[in-house]
Amino acid sequence: ADSRTAATYKGVVLQLQPGDHLRMKLINHLPPAPADAENAHGPDAMMNEMLAANPTNIHTHGLIVEPRKADGSDPTYGDYVYVVGYPAGKLPSMIHPDLTATDQPIQYDIYIPPNHPSGMFFFHPHVHGLGVNQISEGLEGILVIGSVQDVASTTANFTLPPKFSTRYIHLRDMQVLANGDAQDQEDPEF
Repeated sequence: ADSRTAATYKGVVLQLQPGDHLRMKLINHLPPAPADAENAHGPDAMMNEMLAANPTNIHTHGLIVEPRKADGSDPTYGDYVYVVGYPAGKLPSMIHPDLTATDQPIQYDIYIPPNHPSGMFFFHPHVHGLGVNQISEGLEGILVIGSVQDVASTTANFTLPPKFSTRYIHLRDMQVLANGDAQDQEDPEF
C-alpha cells in the first residue's frame, strides 16, 4: 500500500484515566461532501443544504459522560451529538431545528468520572447522512480508559505478566479502490 492508503487506514488511540478531562477543539477543514454521499445529493432539499458542505462533529461510544450542550455559563460541549460544525463560511441557510450549527471551532470538554470503568471505547463523527463517508476516510479512533491490567483483574480476576505490552488492533470496514483511495459511500454488498 502507498503512504496515502496507510495514512487513511491508521487509527488514533487516546489513552485516559478515570477522572481525566478530555479536551478537543474541532475545526472543520473538510472538502464538500463527495458525489457518492447519497444523503447530501438526494431528493430532500433540506438534507442537501445541510450536508453539502460536509459538516462534522464528535461522539463517543460507551463512555459514561455528560451529553452537555454549550450555554451561557459554559461555552463548551460534552458528548453532544446535536452540534454540527461546518467549514468556515459554509453555514447553510437551512438547518434542522433540533440541531445547533456553527462554522466556528467547536470546543469539547468531556469529563471522565473518577469511577468510570476501564475499557476500550470509540469516538467518531455522528452527523447522520455523512457518518459512513467520514468514518471510511479515517475520522474516528479508540478511547482507552484505564489499563488492560484494570480490565483483566476486574473482569477475569487475572494478573498480567510484569513486562506485558499492550497493542491495539484497529480494524475498520472500508473499501480501498485500485487507485489507493478509500470509497466514501461503502457498497452494502461489500
